[in-house]
Amino acid sequence: AAAEALLPAALRRAPADLLEAATRFEGHPDNVAPALVGGATVSWTRDDVPGPATAPLRLHERVVPVVAIPDTELSTHVARGVLPAEVPHAVAAAQAGRAALLVHALAEDPALLLAATRDWLHQEPRAVAMPASAALVAGLRERGHAAVVSGAGPTVLALCDGVQAAEHAAEAARALTADGAAAWRVLVPCVAVDGVRVESLHHG
Repeated sequence: AAAEALLPAALRRAPADLLEAATRFEGHPDNVAPALVGGATVSWTRDDVPGPATAPLRLHERVVPVVAIPDTELSTHVARGVLPAEVPHAVAAAQAGRAALLVHALAEDPALLLAATRDWLHQEPRAVAMPASAALVAGLRERGHAAVVSGAGPTVLALCDGVQAAEHAAEAARALTADGAAAWRVLVPCVAVDGVRVESLHHG
């Protein structure tokens, strides 16, 4: 976006072109799309024409994220390497149902976030690569918080139904990580509902 802003107006491209260019750099659009348009998005690869597409998702005002970030790192390559090459049809079908439920929970009914974030494809296989994160996810979910590994990990994300629930999740995360080998930062960030914006400062 910054590079685009430096171009003459006649050469600047549409947001869809930025999405495609950024996706080529990263490999998939799921991180790029919300950065471009803000809030939550659903992204996919189109069948009719090359390149990704994205649709903005109206995020319910009660959805509040909590993130727990350890002082350790895990490469995406390692995190992806522990995933199985094949999954049973029943697992894929169950996961597709929860993914659909997650869209509904994020937009319409945050009370369903715990059920909607049940995962079979990524969390359990990756637990061996990030045991502390897996333990934190399990501990938070046992307490009723919709916790997942964020992206490839090892950061943990909890999607909470309201500010009070987010405060409880943050307190629980701090308590669950207090005696671990890693140091954790627990944050309650706001959700940026607006996408990327470039501001130029002119000095006279």
